[in-house]
Amino acid sequence: MAATESDAASSSNSTDSSVHEDSDARSQKAPPAAERPKPKEQLPIKEEICRLRAEVKTLTAELRALGGLPPSGNQSEEKAASRSQLWRQIAAKQLERRHRAEEENAMLRNMVELQTEEARNLRRILKRRTKIQMMEKLLGKKAQQKQQALPRATPATSEDSSHVFNQILQDIDQTYADVDTLIKEMDTYNIPCPGRHRRATDNTVNGVCLELMERFVVPFSVDATAKAFWDALDKLECQEMQCVDDLKVDIQWQMQSSEKGKDTVMVNFNSTYSVDSFIWRSKVRKVVRKYVNDNATVLIYRAFIEPKLLGMNESIGVFWTSTLLVDIRQDAMSSGEIATFVRGYFYATRRDEGMAVAEKLRSPSNLKMAMAVWDESIPRLYRQVESLLVDEAIKQPFNTGSSGQSLPASAAEGYASMDIV
Repeated sequence: MAATESDAASSSNSTDSSVHEDSDARSQKAPPAAERPKPKEQLPIKEEICRLRAEVKTLTAELRALGGLPPSGNQSEEKAASRSQLWRQIAAKQLERRHRAEEENAMLRNMVELQTEEARNLRRILKRRTKIQMMEKLLGKKAQQKQQALPRATPATSEDSSHVFNQILQDIDQTYADVDTLIKEMDTYNIPCPGRHRRATDNTVNGVCLELMERFVVPFSVDATAKAFWDALDKLECQEMQCVDDLKVDIQWQMQSSEKGKDTVMVNFNSTYSVDSFIWRSKVRKVVRKYVNDNATVLIYRAFIEPKLLGMNESIGVFWTSTLLVDIRQDAMSSGEIATFVRGYFYATRRDEGMAVAEKLRSPSNLKMAMAVWDESIPRLYRQVESLLVDEAIKQPFNTGSSGQSLPASAAEGYASMDIV
């Protein structure tokens, strides 16, 4: 019994000691309540989302500034929309020209049919005339015909032409030196883009009688646009004009000489005008010059026109000078895409020395005819340049970049199917 009691006492003592040790260990591990860290205050879910979105926008902007991200989809869509709108405008113009060409073709077909009928009638008349002449010859009554022989004009010497060309070249260089001033004067008219402005004085005797200003943008490179203008200006006078037919004027051109270099073209030719019974001849010297610098290409066209009466080589004291300045430079569109901005400034001047022999050339109808020719030829030059650019772009592979030198595939296929004339 004694042993049993001693064993029970020892087991109770060991149990008490283990309980004390566990409580001491827990008391050592558990820190006091004052030393425990306070739980973080949690933001509402919406505020946390807004904060994270703002942080994402900030980091995205920094990454895009470093060039690590492409432009956003909205910017790409704006560029594509701007470019497609520009091509849509050009396509509409080309379609309008096609419709106009179809109308002219139909009118020409009617004219051909009418002329064919007139040729048949003329053949009948000639047969009758031949019979009448044979009868007159048999009867000894030949009709007397009066022929008026016109004396030939002696051609101008090469020394005179070289002197005139040198003077034109000097005038063109001076115009290029004043190109910035001329462009600033154009900008004062607040011409829209695209847009044009015309200013004319019908009763001008000496000075500027006509001014034509134009502004437009094309989605092509500066070099391609300058080349199109260079080719179009070379053939400016060789085009048939509707206004000449309307005014019933007969114009004949006769090339004398031409010299073409890398940046200068000089052409010397004669033109003969016939209105009713009045006939006169004009000596024309034309120069086209190209200036290329870092940010722009400038083309200057100048023609010096010296009217002379048929059969005479002396001056009659009336002179015309027509000048076209084309400023072509690279410019950014509203969407940030690169395009080519074109300014065109044409002006015609007249100088009259008051000689009596030129009285008929001072009539208002002659001035009206000259202004009608310029009003048709200069705007048509711009349309021809646009058509040349489109035709050249269709020939190139359909892989447009930012330079805009070739058409997109869809636009090119549309132009090709239109069969522009």
